[in-house]
Parts: sequence; structure tokens; C-alpha cells
Amino acid sequence: SGKDILTGIKQGHVFISASPEGPRLDFTADTSLGVLRMGDTIPMSDLGNPVSFTVSVSAADVPYGIVLVKNGVPQEPWSRVCSDPEDSVTFSDSPLAGDYYRVEVRQLSALPSTFGELLQGTISSISNPLYTW
Repeated sequence: SGKDILTGIKQGHVFISASPEGPRLDFTADTSLGVLRMGDTIPMSDLGNPVSFTVSVSAADVPYGIVLVKNGVPQEPWSRVCSDPEDSVTFSDSPLAGDYYRVEVRQLSALPSTFGELLQGTISSISNPLYTW
């Protein structure tokens, strides 16, 4: 409903996609409070401890890449190139106060692709961050 859409936007549980058809994006963190979604804040009790993050992409045009961004810097070890319209990435990190994490889905022209080529791809979807403040 329209009310549910506005509630999601106000809570930050949203992503932006280049098309109504996709790609669709889900980004979560498994914390001591349970599973948090994009727009949520990782609790202080989890800071400095390993937190498991999961990104799920669906309805994507292949080939594409999932780029994980921490504090504004793309993270090569957590990012990946994908050849299936549905894919996911799981990674672990120990967040500190002030850290934030977000995801970009970038379109590629061909496979295989290097991380540098991935970063030059057009953004087709972007998540709201998971915060730590």
C-alpha cells in the first residue's frame, strides 16, 4: 500500500533501482538484536565484534557485479561479479563507531571482468546504508 511504502522510506528500508523490473536488492546484518535491514543501526554492543552481512540480488540483467562499500570505499574482497540474475554475497566485518555499509549493483559489458572494470560499470541499483552511530 502507499502507507507501507512511505513507512519503508521513512525507516530507510529501501533501495533505488534503475527500473521497476529490477534489479532488486536486499541487504541485512545478523547482530545480537537479530537481523537488521538497510536503514537500521547496528547496536553499540556489536561494535568491535564480527557481524555477518548478507546481500541478495534478484531480477538483475547479466552480467553484473555486487560492490560492497564501507565508509564510502568499495571493498574488493567482499565484491563479486555475477552471471546469474539471482545471486548473493555474505561477508563478515567488525564494525566500529561511525562505520557504514552499503551496496551497489553495477552492470558489466562482458565476463570475465576485473574489479576496476566493475567499478566503471553503470550503477543499476543502490542500497540505503546500514549504520553504526
